[in-house]
Amino acid sequence: FRGSITPSPVQDGVYVTSGVWEECEKQVKSSKKSKTSYDCLHISELPIGSWTEDYKTFLEDCIKNRESPFQIFDYAERHSHHNVDFLLKVEEGFVEAAERLRESGKSRQQGGVEKLLKLESTINVNNMTLFDTNHVLRKFKSPLEVIEHFMPARLQLYSKRKEHYTTQAETALHELGSKRRFLQMVCDGKLEILRRPTADVESDLHQHGFEPAHAQMGGEKKEDGGEERGEEVNKKEKKSRKGPFAYLLDTPLSSFTHDAIQRTEEQWKKQESELKQWKSTSEEEMWQSDLDRLEQYLSSYIGGGSGDDDEEKA
Repeated sequence: FRGSITPSPVQDGVYVTSGVWEECEKQVKSSKKSKTSYDCLHISELPIGSWTEDYKTFLEDCIKNRESPFQIFDYAERHSHHNVDFLLKVEEGFVEAAERLRESGKSRQQGGVEKLLKLESTINVNNMTLFDTNHVLRKFKSPLEVIEHFMPARLQLYSKRKEHYTTQAETALHELGSKRRFLQMVCDGKLEILRRPTADVESDLHQHGFEPAHAQMGGEKKEDGGEERGEEVNKKEKKSRKGPFAYLLDTPLSSFTHDAIQRTEEQWKKQESELKQWKSTSEEEMWQSDLDRLEQYLSSYIGGGSGDDDEEKA
């Protein structure tokens, strides 16, 4: 939204949102008998709650109303996916007459370009009815009361998110650590796997302290809120049906090269750093980070929208 939002000068708890308009170069229509001058207005933003199709209907009604003292003759549209773009052809002196009406004592609330072209809307923040955290309709007195109500619930969700990703990082780190030690032991000759029965190799893995796949996933424990986690567990369960140590014994031969072992070491260090970061980041910091990313995205989106519009006009 590129318009303005300002407190209402006449009513507490009410905000006025205004669209954006500007005057364009006058147009002159010539014929053999006469010349007719028109003013041109460019509308590049509508007020909050006003839709393009509804505004078109309003303009068409104004065009049909020939008795209006503020005549609109025609309009054109040049919208993009991001921006509103109306061009209005109005009678000469439209803006000046509208401002005079605004400044007159008796018609102050009906005059002005914004009022006449419905480029203003109001937002009332004194009476908001929303679903609360228990999914029950509740009346809130102010935006601050809404924030105070939902903050504890949102912090709880961040706590669950932290627990989920911490567990996920711990599992990945443990698996990488096991894989790193397995590769090193095989390369050092401390663990023989070639031409040996799988049961014997798995027995040796047990003796060397390697954990089966299901143990690395934390047994059968399930967490709330986890479609993503559920999908991951299902994939690992399918993999573990080949054997409890399939995550090690299915390692491709190319993983035993020096370069591959170094990559595994780097992955382990990276995963260890990620786990430390999850453990050291508070729920409040996670929330602030999300807000920062949202602000950056919205700024980029608005800037990108303006850029696309400029390209279309060019």
